[in-house]
Amino acid sequence: MAKIDRDAVVRAQVLLLGTEEPEILERIAAYRVLAEMGPLTYLPKLSGALCELADAPVLEDRPELRLRYFSEALEIARRLGDDEPARDFLVRAARSGCERAAAAGG
Repeated sequence: MAKIDRDAVVRAQVLLLGTEEPEILERIAAYRVLAEMGPLTYLPKLSGALCELADAPVLEDRPELRLRYFSEALEIARRLGDDEPARDFLVRAARSGCERAAAAGG
């Protein structure tokens, strides 16, 4: 098991608990760090945030990036246990996003 960087964990927690909503890329980075420590809690959030980023208007003309983010979200969602309530939703959302991005040329 890899050693967990406690400072990175604290920074990620502070970012997510702050009074201002962090930018999507900041949230994704925080979820990546926290998923190492608490995968059951943070992998679903990471998958959802990756879908959110992939659907962002700024990536509308970047189907290859959209496909990459949706594909990562799908891979994470598929790893979630059957007891995760959001699993089916996340798998469907990521799969649908992959299909849309691929159709757009990704």
